[in-house]
Amino acid sequence: MAVTTENLYTTQTTSAKIVQLTQAHLPQLEHFYATWPETVFSPFMFEHGIYYGAFDGLELLAAAGTHAMSPQHHMGVIGNVFTSPVHRGRGLATAVTGAVAKALIANGAREVALNVRQENVQAIRAYSRLGFTIHEAFTEGEATVR
Repeated sequence: MAVTTENLYTTQTTSAKIVQLTQAHLPQLEHFYATWPETVFSPFMFEHGIYYGAFDGLELLAAAGTHAMSPQHHMGVIGNVFTSPVHRGRGLATAVTGAVAKALIANGAREVALNVRQENVQAIRAYSRLGFTIHEAFTEGEATVR
């Protein structure tokens, strides 16, 4: 899915506090992502990217960040979007994804992309509310090098 600067909507509201994550949040973010076995998060990605979190007090409820940024090509790629299962359905993924997309655009991106599995209908709806549209079907699987 992708969105351009002209089509991004970031007016999603939630009761959680949405903040840009700093180095001080890294231990909490690592612990948060450790509860999600499919994550590809690494501290290197955090140190060189943009991450936002949704908080209720001191508790991290959802997070999203960048997989890649290319100032030369005016493009950013969002990844590591995750909401704690007990807090889903509150618009948290939409809010943190929108914050990351807005920050990427503020840093010069004209297009922002992300991958989402076709069967993840809730995520597709969340990203669609931000203006993202499907460009190609995303298929994921294992491969063998010959």
